[in-house]
Amino acid sequence: MVAMQVKTYSLLGRRALLARTARGVSQKALALSLGVSAARICAIERGRVIGVSTEFVDQLGSLLGLGEDELASLQRAAALDRVMREVIRNLEPEAADVFSGLAYAIGVLDKGRWPSLEVLLRRLARQSEELAALVPTKEEAMQ
Repeated sequence: MVAMQVKTYSLLGRRALLARTARGVSQKALALSLGVSAARICAIERGRVIGVSTEFVDQLGSLLGLGEDELASLQRAAALDRVMREVIRNLEPEAADVFSGLAYAIGVLDKGRWPSLEVLLRRLARQSEELAALVPTKEEAMQ
């Protein structure tokens, strides 16, 4: 049986990429300054590595010359990524993909739109419950 690759979306990766490119710093230059490989920076930015340490984020922020607010935003993104990593470990791959994408969407969504998203998610949950009641489980279907 082949293990399914879970798609991850990293808020930290997205924000780090934006901060790095806005300052005209290459992945290679940043990697050298951080003492990691350029492949590691690429993996973080693409969401293949989630859950980096607070210390790493502080060092990244310092090297990029981030202000206090930008660094705080980066730390919040890293914290959400760490939580996401822990939740994903306990989910089926398909559910992990959905959760990861949803967490990313919430992280990049303007806060003024969160109430609308909540309404949509509650509606989707009700529809899912209704659908689940109509569709038999695998065991029920086999009887």
